[in-house]
Amino acid sequence: MTVVLPPTEPTDPATQIARLERRLAREREARLAAEVIAESGTLALYRQQERLRLVQTIATAANLGDDPAIAFAEALREICAFTGWPIGHVCMFDDDDPSRLVSSGIWYGADEPRLAPFREASAKVNFTPGVGLPGRALAARAGVW
Repeated sequence: MTVVLPPTEPTDPATQIARLERRLAREREARLAAEVIAESGTLALYRQQERLRLVQTIATAANLGDDPAIAFAEALREICAFTGWPIGHVCMFDDDDPSRLVSSGIWYGADEPRLAPFREASAKVNFTPGVGLPGRALAARAGVW
């Protein structure tokens, strides 16, 4: 019977330390990679939950209120908070010409006196399909960034 012994470990402390340092470096790299994967998954889940919360809040406001202006104001406030936009404005279809968008008078974040000229000018603008950001959204029949 032949007995095979495992290779002997180097007894030199410098060699053992170098081997342990390499192993520690590999383990650190693996842990960092795992953390990146976990963080990206957590961030994606958080963003999805925030989108769902936004939709739920808007749907609830639309379903509970009798006044569309209140629902639009709530939706605009939530959308601006979600996107980080400091100002928002709701445009609606013109009663006389549904191919145009006109100011609804519903604003978010435009109460500052310095924004009065912007509000006044915006209230006078009518958007047709493809003209301006609201007109591009009208032409696309979808949200436009």
